[in-house]
Amino acid sequence: MKGKILKKVVASALTLTLVSGAVPIPPAADLLCELAITANAQGEITSISSVSEWNSFANSVNNGATYEGVTVTLNSDISGVTTTVGTETNTFKGTFDGNHKTLSVSINDTSAQGTAPFRYIADATIKDLTVMGTVTGTTHAAGLVGFNWSGSSLIENCVVNTSVSVTTGSNRHMGGVVGHGKTAALTMKNTVFSGSMTNNQNYAGGLLGWSDGCTLTIDSCYFTGSYTGTASFHPIAVRDNNKTMTTDIKNCYYTEAPTLTNTNY
Repeated sequence: MKGKILKKVVASALTLTLVSGAVPIPPAADLLCELAITANAQGEITSISSVSEWNSFANSVNNGATYEGVTVTLNSDISGVTTTVGTETNTFKGTFDGNHKTLSVSINDTSAQGTAPFRYIADATIKDLTVMGTVTGTTHAAGLVGFNWSGSSLIENCVVNTSVSVTTGSNRHMGGVVGHGKTAALTMKNTVFSGSMTNNQNYAGGLLGWSDGCTLTIDSCYFTGSYTGTASFHPIAVRDNNKTMTTDIKNCYYTEAPTLTNTNY
């Protein structure tokens, strides 16, 4: 079904005529404001053009809307994004089409792991999106996706130009594009991390920050950003060296030399 416009319309003044005379009821202009959101029949947001619409989208996912089989399109560059999409129990499972637009974020959340514009995804696609701004978090924070929680996800034609920093956490692993691949399947194509990463503890991975043994495919991706800190860093990916990660990596390049040279990369 094509998207439909849901609106709250400001009510006009009503007048009740009583025996004693006309008693005016004040207009509802002070109580309601006009709101237009493009949504499908299930109430899932399908078009985003403002921060308020991003917030509505994020809140709907966080409250249980899966978006499975649904495409959400970013129709305008938006800035001032502070809300993250997805929780451990309510992951984003749809397609997010950035439509070659830019999402500018200012996200600061050290209360939970995986701080990123998309905190939890599963069986999702994110494509044609540029992300700029800052992300400050704890373990598994990243510039685009915190956790690829399950299933098989695709990140394609994205530019991640965020400044990502991890300031707290007992295990301060972090990623440039994705924080943690779990044991799921993750494919990245034609994607660039051109931002900055800062971490002074544990591990940092430019494209993928950590994995418990995921299936990782990377094709024509680049790390052209910078890394500052004392954590062990690799510009492509880092894994738990006690787990087996299946990889297919080709046509990938980086400009920042790795400091991690053991079996965790």
